[in-house]
Amino acid sequence: MVKTIPDNVLTYPLPPWEHDFRVLAVFGEVNTERLAPLVPKPLRLCSSVVQISVMHFASTIPTEPYYDAAVIADVEYGGVRGGYWIYGFTSTDTVQAGTREIWGYRMKRGDDWALDGDGKQFSGYVSRRGKKVIAIDMRASEVDFTPPALFPRLFLKVFPRASRAEADIKKVVVMRAETTAVYTNIKGAAYLEGHQILPWAEELD
Repeated sequence: MVKTIPDNVLTYPLPPWEHDFRVLAVFGEVNTERLAPLVPKPLRLCSSVVQISVMHFASTIPTEPYYDAAVIADVEYGGVRGGYWIYGFTSTDTVQAGTREIWGYRMKRGDDWALDGDGKQFSGYVSRRGKKVIAIDMRASEVDFTPPALFPRLFLKVFPRASRAEADIKKVVVMRAETTAVYTNIKGAAYLEGHQILPWAEELD
C-alpha cells in the first residue's frame, strides 16, 4: 500500500479506530417540522424517531479513552438507510478533529461528562460551556421495543474553499461499524432532562 499522507501531519490516527464501548440511548418521536431542516440535502429524513445518546469508548485507537454524545436522525441516501448525527459532542481534541475530517461528523467539544450504571439504573450526561445539553436517566425493565436501525452512519462531508465561501469538497460518506465482540443489551424506561421518552410507559419512582 502506497502512503499518500506524510507522517506526523495529522492530529489524529487514521482508521480503523478500535475500542470497547458503552452506550446509554433513548429513542423518541420529535416534531418533523423542526427536525427536517436539520438534515442537509441530499440526505432524506425517513422518520420522526431520533436517538439521543451518551457513549464512552475505552479505545485502543485512539489511545486516549473518550466520551461522545449525539442526537441521531433516521435518514437515507442512494438506497442506503442509516443514522445522521444532527448534533454531536466529544471529550477530546483528537476525536473532535478525526471524526470531523475523516467522516464529516458535526462534532463540538463537551466539558463535563458522566456515564454510570449498576445493571438496574443508568445515567449519563454531557455539559457544554457549563450547561447540560444531554442528560439521560434509565431504569432497566421488561419492555417490548425494537429501536430503528441507525447504522451505517451517513454524513455529508464538506470542506470550504480557503479563498471564497463555497465548498471545495462535498460528498456523502457512509461509515459502517464492524463489531466483533458479544455485547449486552439492556432496555427500560428512560427520561431525558426530566421528561419521559416514548414509547415507554413505566414511570420512575
